[in-house]
Amino acid sequence: MNNMDLKLETWKKKLLDLGKRNRLINYRETKRSNLNIVTPQYDELYNRIVEKEDTLVFPYPTEREANDDSDKTNIEVIEGDLKTDRTIQELQKTLKSIRYKAKTAMEEQGVNILYLSFGFLSWKESIDSSQDITSPIVLVPVSLTVESITDPYKLSIHEDEIVVNPTLSHKLNNDFGIHLPEFDAQHDGIIKYLDEISQLAQKNGWKVEGKVSLSLLSFLKINMYHDLSNYEDKLKNHGVVKALCGDSTEIEYDIDEMAEYDHDTKDKPVDIYQVVDADSSQQDAIVLSKKGVSFVLQGPPGTGKSQTITNIIAEALADGKKVLFVSEKMAALDVVHRRLTEVGLDDFCLTLHSHKANKREVLHSLSKALKKDKVSVREDAIYNLDVLKNVREQLNEYSTQLHTPCEPLGLSIYQVNGILAKLNFAPDVIFSLNSVEQTTKEKLYKYVQLLNNFTRTMEKMGEDYKSNPWKGCGVNQVSHDLRQNIHVILKELLYQANEIGKNLTDMLEKLSLKSNNLNFLTMDVYEELLSFCAKSSQVPKQWLISDDIEELINDASDFDNKQKNYLKLEEDISSVYAKGIYDLDGRQISDTLDNCFEEALSILDNHKYKSESEIYESINKLLSICEVSRQDMNKLSSSACVLSGKLKLDEPKNIGETKKLYNFFKSFNKRIMPSLSWFDNDNTNSRNKLLEQAQKTQCDIESLEADILKLYEKDALNIEYASMLWRFKTEYTSVLKFFKKAYRQDRKAIRGLRITPVKKVHDNEVLELLNKLKTLHEKKNWLKEKDSELRDKLGGLYDGQDTNYTEIEDAFVAFEAVNKYFKGVIPEGIKQNLLSGNNFKMCSDILSEIQSIWDSGNINDYKDLLSDKGLELVRYTSLIQRNKELANLLRICKEEILGVAAFSKGERSCNEHRNSIENLARLQEIKENIITQRDLLVEKYQFLYKGLDTDWQQIQESLLWSSKFKEYIKKYNLPEAFQDKIISGSYSQEAKNCAEYIRISKEQINSNIKWFSELFESENEIKKLNFFALQDKLEKCLENLAALEEWIDFRKAREDCEEEGLSDFIDAVQEEKVSRELIVDTFKKRFYKLWLDAILPQFQAVQSFRKRNHLTTIEQFVKLDKLQMDIAKARIKENLIAKLPNVNSVTAAFDEVSILKRELEKRKRIMPIRKLFSRIPTLLPSLKPCLMMSPLSVSLFLQSHSYDFDMVIFDEASQVCTENAVGAIMRGKQVVIAGDSKQLPPTNFFNASISGEDLIQKMKNLMKIILAMSLF
Repeated sequence: MNNMDLKLETWKKKLLDLGKRNRLINYRETKRSNLNIVTPQYDELYNRIVEKEDTLVFPYPTEREANDDSDKTNIEVIEGDLKTDRTIQELQKTLKSIRYKAKTAMEEQGVNILYLSFGFLSWKESIDSSQDITSPIVLVPVSLTVESITDPYKLSIHEDEIVVNPTLSHKLNNDFGIHLPEFDAQHDGIIKYLDEISQLAQKNGWKVEGKVSLSLLSFLKINMYHDLSNYEDKLKNHGVVKALCGDSTEIEYDIDEMAEYDHDTKDKPVDIYQVVDADSSQQDAIVLSKKGVSFVLQGPPGTGKSQTITNIIAEALADGKKVLFVSEKMAALDVVHRRLTEVGLDDFCLTLHSHKANKREVLHSLSKALKKDKVSVREDAIYNLDVLKNVREQLNEYSTQLHTPCEPLGLSIYQVNGILAKLNFAPDVIFSLNSVEQTTKEKLYKYVQLLNNFTRTMEKMGEDYKSNPWKGCGVNQVSHDLRQNIHVILKELLYQANEIGKNLTDMLEKLSLKSNNLNFLTMDVYEELLSFCAKSSQVPKQWLISDDIEELINDASDFDNKQKNYLKLEEDISSVYAKGIYDLDGRQISDTLDNCFEEALSILDNHKYKSESEIYESINKLLSICEVSRQDMNKLSSSACVLSGKLKLDEPKNIGETKKLYNFFKSFNKRIMPSLSWFDNDNTNSRNKLLEQAQKTQCDIESLEADILKLYEKDALNIEYASMLWRFKTEYTSVLKFFKKAYRQDRKAIRGLRITPVKKVHDNEVLELLNKLKTLHEKKNWLKEKDSELRDKLGGLYDGQDTNYTEIEDAFVAFEAVNKYFKGVIPEGIKQNLLSGNNFKMCSDILSEIQSIWDSGNINDYKDLLSDKGLELVRYTSLIQRNKELANLLRICKEEILGVAAFSKGERSCNEHRNSIENLARLQEIKENIITQRDLLVEKYQFLYKGLDTDWQQIQESLLWSSKFKEYIKKYNLPEAFQDKIISGSYSQEAKNCAEYIRISKEQINSNIKWFSELFESENEIKKLNFFALQDKLEKCLENLAALEEWIDFRKAREDCEEEGLSDFIDAVQEEKVSRELIVDTFKKRFYKLWLDAILPQFQAVQSFRKRNHLTTIEQFVKLDKLQMDIAKARIKENLIAKLPNVNSVTAAFDEVSILKRELEKRKRIMPIRKLFSRIPTLLPSLKPCLMMSPLSVSLFLQSHSYDFDMVIFDEASQVCTENAVGAIMRGKQVVIAGDSKQLPPTNFFNASISGEDLIQKMKNLMKIILAMSLF
């Protein structure tokens, strides 16, 4: 037997107490642990307490002292429902003791240990044994309650399941092979069941006693034993169980990995479902649980184990896992359950440990979960988690970036800020430095050395190094040749500068220009300006002041175009029209034609008349159609008025109504001759059917007569056919008919009526004739019989067999038309006209006149002209008015065009006349515009404006010159006196002469000034000096040649700095006149600031840092961190509720939801919890994914083959014996053990409470075993 088998056997023995000390095997009566019930009898008691669920009362004393330890014997007792074998004092003490122990067990362990035992088996362990053992058989769980010390004790059934003694059942099966039958409390009676047990007992020489005892019993560990016995394979393959047996290979995990685990970077808020606060160590435990690692969570009370367990459960539920939480003590379970309740997850947890876990409460809890309404987390909640992630990263990133050394300088942002704080005294000088972020420590040291050298060369030049006349000179050394050239060239240049400066000053003063800005470089500017001014002409001074010269140029261009356009239009019009055309108002004619043609086109059919020319070509035709159609409309309106007046009908308002009236009269004036019945609309169908029947009858009569008269004389129609037909059908049927005289006479009579004589007439011919005559006379008789009805229904046109049915049909149609016109209610006057026949041919002349109007087609011709064809609904007044308006439009168009054509020199089309009219309008507008704006044009262009003879080209050229001159004025701020002289046109020659002198002087001085300028780094620096400043510069350089060598040394030191990229800094300190002692510190201050500016973009968290914003960010993080837990709660609820089954869907009778719903509807005989759970193994985890139980309730309620959990959590594991925990461990894929290794080990509570003795044992608890083995 290997180590695992040994361990399993050890655990089994500890769980299964089959010794005689177990009261379930050897029932021993004690003074304070049991009571025998004398009455009622066991079957009656069972019926009342189980089937009827009555609450039964024990006897109790009337005096309070009887509850104490008094020796009174004469105590008045109130009889109850139960009678025991104890005195009233002993009874009260025993009940008090039993109730206390049962209540303590319920509160501490969450289990009921109080039972009524029905029936006892008296048996022996072996045949030769002399000792009888008594064991209870059926155990009914009960509750013992008392409201106060003066009230009686009451006994009632408990919610737990009624069972057969499981320990006894196991022992009998194991030792004797006897299987006790199952007991169904809902169907089996107690007498019947005990009889079955008695029969089994008798076979072994045992017996059953039918008595009842109330006692404290515990047998729940038998279910733990069954777990270990029935599922050995499952236990042996479970990693944690194997580890408890010494083989921990399957659960090895390097916990040290968590030491380097960064929760902030690896765990996104959206993936976190923690619902209470957790520190870093608690976070580690939560991550391990999410990874599926089995581990120990150890710590003394107050270290947050329950918080961590709450978070672990929440994370597991969010991940869709099934969780089993196990605690030996009810208090520990309550703590975790309370926390889950506080976070709103209690609806998904089922507690089966406390005394509240009765059947009804369990069902109520399941029902509540089953009926949960769907919830959804708002999108902004997920957005807040993303915000939290960003805020957390932002805070972490700031700290990291602030202290990160930045290569190649090797300093952090924090260190550089410290250096800058020490350099605060140095002045702030602005300069740039390339690639400052690439600066190494060596490079920075070199910068400092070069700047120190530069500072020393500045000392040789004195305080103001800028006063050196050779400042900026680029010569590297002073040679003898250079000395001589300086002496000769500078003297000659000094003379030239003196002469040119003096002469130009005089010339410019004549033009009112100053020479202050005159230097070698600006000589070109002066030459350009004066050359431009030499081309000036006289222009208004206002042009130089005005800001809208561009507008003047544009206006001049517009008027130039208008003038050209005017002349062109005048030429075109005069070529084709006489001069009288100019007396017409072109715009008025054009607008009139535009409006009239446009309106006419909108009225006329645009498929026939698409343009003005098409209208004009047909204008006479159109006018004619309008005229004749308008006349017909007037006639039609008058005729309709007369027609309606005849019968006092409403006068038609439009053509449509006239047509209806006309059609009415066409029907009305026909020969109708109705009867009164016709006016009853209900008779219409019967009248039509009767007409059809009569018409058919008449046709049949005519057809029959025609058939008969084809072969027979007309007298044949009058023979006595009836008697003859009867004889042929009765008497003439046999062969003896030939001997009958009557037969021969009848045949002879028929033969005599033949048109064509025949020798013999066959019976069939005779019968055919007689049958036709019969049918003919029947139909004639029908007409006679129906004569009255026919005359009533068919009216006055009915005339018996002479009736013309076509006329009646026409009369019906005409009458229906009249009836329809009046919508089924014909006025009395109309009715009398119809009945009297006065309607016939009424108003025929007017109808003929209307018909002639229709036949003329004039109105239809007019209708075809129009785009809107719906004339019939337009009132006559509006229709005629529209006709007049169209005719008027056409007439105006014709007259206007003819008026223009009167001046034409030849035949021209409508379009040509229209174009000429438009040109005339434009010409007149241009002329009027010029006349209207004359004063404004004179104001703008002054003496240059000469009406239609104005030379707009010259004006545009002058404006362009003025615009350019304004640019010079603005650019060089030219004095007003100079402006006045130039625009007067009188100083053009002086300007030209001055420009020429400047050109010649520039050529003379060019070579010498170029040589001198090239000695300096910036050539233009010399050329920019005005001629008087140049003279001063030349004199100082000639007098102080020694200063050139000092400048050369200074420049060399500066160039060394510039080669290293410090030119910008050198220029800046010279410009700002920074003290020599502060130059190096000034550079460092600026360098470190530039370095920070270059580095900070790489560290966005630091760059964007603001104290106020940072504090706000921290506040936001705290707020979002708390909000995260609320969001987690809501998201967990959403996920769990979404997985709930649809309670409203149609389910099968034995579906799990159906089973649960059926139990929820019951009021009594509710299925035991264990049985219910076995029937809903899939539904229960869906409704309650977290079960919270004790080790006992796990084995009791959860069948191992039906329930497996993703995670099993033990709390206060030091209070759990290993053998008690193994069953729960076996049910989980992952196991989390929480507890305190220093806590006292568990005690054997049940043994203590049952036996009344203190059984002190050194029991190995789960926590110590796991820690000792270093399993996790």
